[in-house]
Amino acid sequence: MNDFFKARYDASHRSGVEKLQNGTIPLFPGVSEVLRNDMIVAVKLKNCGGVVRELLRYLNRFEGMGFSFFMAGREFPLHATIQVATGGHTAQSELESGVDYVDGNLLSFNRLVLDGGGNIVLVNEGVPDAVSEWRGWASQVMIEHGGVPKPLSIFHATMARTKRFDYSIEVAMKLVAWVEGWNAVLQERPAMFVSQGTFVGTTYDLLTT
Repeated sequence: MNDFFKARYDASHRSGVEKLQNGTIPLFPGVSEVLRNDMIVAVKLKNCGGVVRELLRYLNRFEGMGFSFFMAGREFPLHATIQVATGGHTAQSELESGVDYVDGNLLSFNRLVLDGGGNIVLVNEGVPDAVSEWRGWASQVMIEHGGVPKPLSIFHATMARTKRFDYSIEVAMKLVAWVEGWNAVLQERPAMFVSQGTFVGTTYDLLTT
């Protein structure tokens, strides 16, 4: 794994582990109305090989141990963000008419991270060239329509956000061990995806449809 991304993901995971173990992990309060202000371009993902289905099935078991999650494939579509901006809603039609830069490409993720925000996310060792190109084009379109693109330096797919955790150090350690066990699996067998289409709209709509 690229040293820059490895260091970043290591630090993010350490933060999440520490907060989970001491009972201060942030909880997801629900989809905020504020997200209606954001314009997002996201690629909807189709998993190849069933790795994500297996991952989410195991994660679901923790909901019987005092956790509750806002989970991909259940509450919101499995996706990866290409670009998001504050404002710029008039860019929607132009963004929708753009090319799916990753159509036909395999997208891989080879690490699972529990971050300091209480999110469980798939990440990879960099940003694919096609994604960087797409991100740059979308940012320019958003700017031309008065949007303010947010800086994105990684390419990731959120699997779950922690909604509830009835604190237990034993259960916390089980989740940490599970995440780190999946890291070992993904290093040998990365989760592979293909594009299942593009979503262009508000972040609120993406997370509630």
